[in-house]
Amino acid sequence: MKVGIVHGAAVYDDGSLYPHTRERANSAIAAYREGRIDTIIAGGIGTDLAIASYVGKNINSDSSKTLTSIAGLGRKSNIIRNPYAISSLRELYDSKLILNLLSEVREPVEKVLSFSQRWHAPRLERDGKKILSKYDFECIPCPDPRSKEEVEFDASQEKTKSRFDLWLLRFGYGRTRNPGRSWLEKAKFIDEINFGTGWGPLHAYSYNRKRNEIMKLKEYEKVEPKMGVLIAMEDYVRNYGIPYWQRNLMFWERKFHQWFGPARQASSYKWEN
Repeated sequence: MKVGIVHGAAVYDDGSLYPHTRERANSAIAAYREGRIDTIIAGGIGTDLAIASYVGKNINSDSSKTLTSIAGLGRKSNIIRNPYAISSLRELYDSKLILNLLSEVREPVEKVLSFSQRWHAPRLERDGKKILSKYDFECIPCPDPRSKEEVEFDASQEKTKSRFDLWLLRFGYGRTRNPGRSWLEKAKFIDEINFGTGWGPLHAYSYNRKRNEIMKLKEYEKVEPKMGVLIAMEDYVRNYGIPYWQRNLMFWERKFHQWFGPARQASSYKWEN
């Protein structure tokens, strides 16, 4: 399996993509049509849905598959949304969790292509080869049609972000728990899901909160009877697959982006990761 990662970037309030975001998506679409990738991960808080919709329309993907989140990995969708990434490094890490799942529920992932602009590519190349070391990783530079001032502003932040990424990587950022076939089998049906602390970091989520999330996913019952697997996949990326030490590093990563850049809120689309 060959997977492409479209890194989240700015989108307009109406859901249309900024010029440089569109170039990232267009590069992934071209690679998909050429057969260089067969699955696309669209990432970014507040941007994943817009990117996934744009890509889906341009590769003639079924609309129901276009809007597939991590929980729908088992449905053979060729577009997967990653709505949790607050930074480029986090996006690579989340992609690693998703690739772990893809290798278990579909087929082994061999090639990974990352799509972003040239000023962003060196950091992605270094971080990607570190976090996704077991895959054949390559960063594909994309054009940036924005004004010279906008490009220079984003490029000027790369040095600081690159240093912080390197600091996190030196402390072990990027470690994951493998899902394993036995773990997926334990989550085969919804009644078999363990809501206690047996899933490690799941203690952070109360029983009632998990029940509410399940109720929201009830719509999946009609198309996928094994709801346990769907919820387990989402939980793996959000909770189970993240070791305790990695969670500590992710805490400082969030603080860094709060202190040295605009907070990456779902309503703030113009910030670059």
